Amino acid sequence: MDDMRTELFVLTEAVESQTAYIKHLLKRDHLKSEGLRSNFPLRSENDLAQINLEITPDNKQIYVNKMIILNKKSLKTYESFFSALLEAIQLTDGTQPAEKLLRGAMGRVKNNYSKMINKTRKTQVKDGE
Repeated sequence: MDDMRTELFVLTEAVESQTAYIKHLLKRDHLKSEGLRSNFPLRSENDLAQINLEITPDNKQIYVNKMIILNKKSLKTYESFFSALLEAIQLTDGTQPAEKLLRGAMGRVKNNYSKMINKTRKTQVKDGE
């Protein structure tokens, strides 16, 4: 019975420690993401070059999360922007319909993101073994 109490105590301390660490990480990421507000929206190629310099392996996931939030809405919701985007795509690559090219590009982005997430999960599982 004492062994079970000891194990329960150790597990409780471990959970408390992990909870505190997770709260710390969330707070840190929230503070970092507050700094991202000044980076968005991108208004020029210079803005894009600047954000490219600011993304590091340490903060890349924060930028990814911010971009996911920005992309939750359908682009078609923004009719004028969507129309201009399709026209720009068509002028850049007129070999196929612009919507098809955009759909393919978005699919590749989602696929790459899924691969990254799966790779991260596999690494975490391996490290946890």
